[in-house]
Formats: sequence, structure tokens, C-alpha cells
Amino acid sequence: MLLADEPTTALDSTLEVEILNLLRRLQNETGCGIVFVTHHLGVVASLCDEVLVMKDGAVRDSGVVRRVFTQPQDNYTKALLRCDPARITEPTRRLPTMADVLETGTKEKIDPPRRIMADTAPALKINNLSVKFTRSGIVPTVLGGWLEEIPAVQNVSFVIRQSETLALIGESGSGKTTIARSIMGLIQPDNGQIVLDEQDMVGANAGDWHTARAKVAMMFQDPAGSLSPRVSIAKQVIEPLIVHGRKFEATRERALELLELVGLDASFADRYPHELSGGQARRAGVARALALSPKLVIADEPTAGLDVSIQGEVLNLLNSLQDQMGLSILLITHNMSVVRHVADRIIVMLKGQVVESGATAHLFENAQQDYTRALIAASHHPIPNQDIQKNEM
Repeated sequence: MLLADEPTTALDSTLEVEILNLLRRLQNETGCGIVFVTHHLGVVASLCDEVLVMKDGAVRDSGVVRRVFTQPQDNYTKALLRCDPARITEPTRRLPTMADVLETGTKEKIDPPRRIMADTAPALKINNLSVKFTRSGIVPTVLGGWLEEIPAVQNVSFVIRQSETLALIGESGSGKTTIARSIMGLIQPDNGQIVLDEQDMVGANAGDWHTARAKVAMMFQDPAGSLSPRVSIAKQVIEPLIVHGRKFEATRERALELLELVGLDASFADRYPHELSGGQARRAGVARALALSPKLVIADEPTAGLDVSIQGEVLNLLNSLQDQMGLSILLITHNMSVVRHVADRIIVMLKGQVVESGATAHLFENAQQDYTRALIAASHHPIPNQDIQKNEM
């Protein structure tokens, strides 16, 4: 028996398919059973024979996957399926949440994507950005060997405009996180420009970077892991204010304002990270990211490891805050179903290079590159059919 606990979390869609194929092949070769624990409904549809739907420690629905997905018996299962972004055919900026569906019992109103005008002021400009890493070859340098240069990002250029959501997608190792770390000043590029408020930050001094980091905030992939287990949520939310020398603003009242902004009431102020659910920890991370009122938020896999309803809550929150504050968002994700609903434009990366870019709707309908088409195709999970599924795997 193999117990697989979220083995595809935060993997790109093509690698996800490879892992699922590997598991099926190993199962056929060894005859082992697999218990697959996941939030990903598409993975269940692709791999599993039977499914148990659980809530609050109890089984709410069970049976053959096709039956449960097409004829769910429990209202919770029905709501869960309705909240899956992959099953929502028309793009919408407001995704359904479990609370919405259970309370109203009806589908959400479609909120069509916004139009970002080309002449809108840029929040960030990247020009011909290149980053190389070095590593020792087979022979260590102390024995006469040499350092090998590895191009991580090669001549990447793009613009993020005010109030725009730009999705940066591509398989693992394509250079997405390297770009994000360069924007935050954590990596020094070899060439190119990173322009924030008309100032090129490549080669900028420490003082300039300190000022710039107040304009750019980071939402980390692991929301709970990015919070200190020994510090209350209120203190962590206002920590950026203290770091940037604004202690007079770092009050409990400000912490409560930020928590309320992201949908957490005052009772969360004195809690610690282990007392928060995944969605609550993500909201706390958003509150901390907004403490300095940044112009740009870099969201690194903001929905990784969250169930489909919580994904909707987090993305709806970001969209709402974007409308209120004029935030620009750089969305780094493997979740193509999410990208389709929330991103205004997409940049597709492969091996450190941009291979395709354009408006979201255009790329999903008319992708020019085989690689882009493969990413989109791998994210599609039709209603499962057990017989077809086993033959194809």
C-alpha cells in the first residue's frame, strides 16, 4: 500500500501528468494499492478508481469516481465540484466559494475580466534581464577544475501595468522564481534592467533597495512556513513597518485594520500560525504583504495546497484588494485553471526564456507554441471515465 499525500502540490501541469503516469505504471507493475490524499479534483479524475469525500472527520460521499463526480449524493460534494475553477467554463474574476454555494444553492454571477489599457502607467518594467548561476564541474576547482555557468534567465523583457495581473507560467526550473527574487533584490542580475518608479534597480545601492522594497511585497508559496511560530499574527502583520523604520505606525490598531482588510476578525490578532488553517495563514500573509501599501505584489503559488473553495476565497480577496488599492500583481503559478480566470496577461517561460506571451483569453484559445498548448492541455480534466482512463494511463 502506497500512501501518497499531496504528491502533485505546486507541480506544473506537465510534470503532474508525468507523476500520475509514473504512479499508474508502478501500480501495474507491483500490484500495490494507492491511497491518494489531495485537494486536486482533476488528479482524482485522472488517477483514482474510487473516492471518499470528507468533511470535519466524516465521510460525506463515496463511490466510483465517475459516479461521485457526475451524480454526487451530498450537498457538500456538489458544492465542492461547483467551486473547482477547472469546471467553470466561462472566465470570471469572482470564483465561487463553498459558503456562497451552500448558502445560495445557485451558481455565481459571472464577473467578466477587466480591460487594462495599453497606456496605463507601468508599475514595473523588465528589460533584457539575464541571470546566470555557477557551479563546480566534475573536477573541483581546488584540483584544477573550473566553474560552470548555468543560464537561469535569458534576455527576459515584460511590463506590468497599474492594477494589472500578469501571470508568469512555465514548468519547474523555467526561471520564474529567479525573476521574482531579482525583482526583490535577492539576486543580482548579470544584465538588464529592473525599473521601479522610473528607477533602474540593477546595481542600485542598499539605500535605494531599502526604499524600493517598500513598494514591492512578496507572498510566499508556503504561507504557514513563512510565518514565525513564536510570534503572534498581529506582530507579524506589522513587522514590515518596523523594518522600514515606521514604528509609530506599527500599532495594534493598524494590525487589526490589516487583518480586517483580508477578512480576519480581531480574534486572530493574538493567535499563532499553528492555530490557523491554510486559508487563514494565506490571508495573514496577504495582510503582512499589504502593510506598507505596496504598488506591486509578487504572489508565488498563492493557491498551492489549498482546496478549491479556499482557492476561490484567496483569489477573490486579491481581486477585491486590487480593485480597492490599484495593486499590480505578478502571479507565479502552475495552476492554469486559476490563471485562466484571474490573469489579464500571460508570459510563458521555458528554460529561462520567454517563448510566448499575450492576453489570457487569446493564449488559451490560440496558443502558437507547442509548449504552451501542452501546458493548457495538461490542465484539462474531463469528467472521468474509468475504462478510458486506465487504457490511456
